[in-house]
Amino acid sequence: MRLSTTVTSGLSAAAALVLLTACGGSDVADPASSGAAGSSPAETTAAEADEETVTFCTDAETVLTEVGPQLETATPETIPSVLQQVVDGFDTLVPPAAIETDFGTLREAYATLLESADANDLTTPEGESAFQAVFADVTSEATTAETAVGDWIDATCANADGSPAS
Repeated sequence: MRLSTTVTSGLSAAAALVLLTACGGSDVADPASSGAAGSSPAETTAAEADEETVTFCTDAETVLTEVGPQLETATPETIPSVLQQVVDGFDTLVPPAAIETDFGTLREAYATLLESADANDLTTPEGESAFQAVFADVTSEATTAETAVGDWIDATCANADGSPAS
């Protein structure tokens, strides 16, 4: 039995969202999430495009390049090892202070998915059902953090190449 397309697609999309946006793959931007009522994404980008940001954006792109293709082709048998690579990838990244809490929430969400994948035989209907339940819980809990990190990356990483932001 194959893990449902919904779970596999959702897993891939969820894991890739944070990292893909570092590659410029998302067009979603929410100026309201910048934290300051009157600031524009450009002002936020200019203020935050420092060495830490450049390193984070570059490293996040590297992690995506490594795990992205595996997420896209994950099978019930490979989900645990792929999730381990995602968690390990998150552990190599040092998020800037502006997204540290939300990034930590996302990392914990993937660790929870990994625990569920390890604890369940995803090739059985029972294992798939148990994993889907955890996936639904994790997704609903991590959505706000995922959005915040994605919006920050959209507003920041596109211009975080080390060039002057004026």
